[in-house]
Amino acid sequence: MINELPDPVLTPVYHLKAVLGTPLECGDVLAGHRRVVPLAGGMFTGPELNGNLLPGGSAGWQTVLPDGTALGKIRYTLRTDSEAEDRRVTTRSIAVGANASENHIGKAVARLADLGMVHARRGRVGGLTLTDAGRRTSIGWLVRRLEGDREVIECGGANPCPLVPACRLRRALAEAKEAFYRELDRYTIGDLIRDTTLPVILGPPLSLGFQPDRQPAERTVR
Repeated sequence: MINELPDPVLTPVYHLKAVLGTPLECGDVLAGHRRVVPLAGGMFTGPELNGNLLPGGSAGWQTVLPDGTALGKIRYTLRTDSEAEDRRVTTRSIAVGANASENHIGKAVARLADLGMVHARRGRVGGLTLTDAGRRTSIGWLVRRLEGDREVIECGGANPCPLVPACRLRRALAEAKEAFYRELDRYTIGDLIRDTTLPVILGPPLSLGFQPDRQPAERTVR
């Protein structure tokens, strides 16, 4: 008796959204035109796996055929949320990932350390980790501490607005500011790094044709 193999079944593993960087045109070859499209970042979600796509080592290698068909190979590096929770990062790696100056990131990290949000360790095995208090901190609280609880429009100062005593817009703006902070208070730092129900904006929507410079692209892995 010959045992029959079961019918193949596709099981979703994760759904990936990636930000496309500016393509590198490599030139023409016998098969067509070669192009490398870097992946500048992104995120993936699935039944058991969630995390981020790491820039720097992720890209798509394309061969565009004469009829316009593109054959591609995509290689990317993913970091799961469970790995990210206990992983130490450096100021330099944050600066590279955020495309910002290391000096600017260093000042921001120092401020976050003063607030008890991150723990910084020096040395070869050093780096930054998010503290337990940092994970529980609301986004609204953090924005208030970093930006200051200022008015939306500064009406006072050295030359105060003469309309302040009778201004109704000032009250409306104050109420709008409090509504803004109340919405941010609904979420914690931990929600942003773990909760995949929060929408993530990766870039402008895709349009017909290839548009370079950080487009979102989606892929479901089965």
